Amino acid sequence: MQQSLKNRTKILNDIHQERSRQDHLHPEEKTMSERYVTLGEEIGEVSTAIQNNDNENLYEELIQVAAVAVRMAEQVIEGDVNAN
Repeated sequence: MQQSLKNRTKILNDIHQERSRQDHLHPEEKTMSERYVTLGEEIGEVSTAIQNNDNENLYEELIQVAAVAVRMAEQVIEGDVNAN
C-alpha cells in the first residue's frame, strides 16, 4: 500500500511537471478540437511504445496523455469548450 501511494505521488508529480512543460512550449490557446487531435497523437505514441516493448518511453507517453487530458479538463472547468 505504501509503495502504491509513493508511485501515485510520483505519477501525479510527473503529470504536473509535464503540464507546466506543455504550457511553456505551447502557450497559445487551442480549441478543444485541436486538443483532441493532440490527445489522439499522444495515444498513438503510447501504442507504438507498447508494440515496441519500450517501457521507458511508454511511461513518458502515458504521462503526456494524462497531461493533455488534464489540460482539456481545465479548459472545460474554465468554460472554454469551443469546438472551433
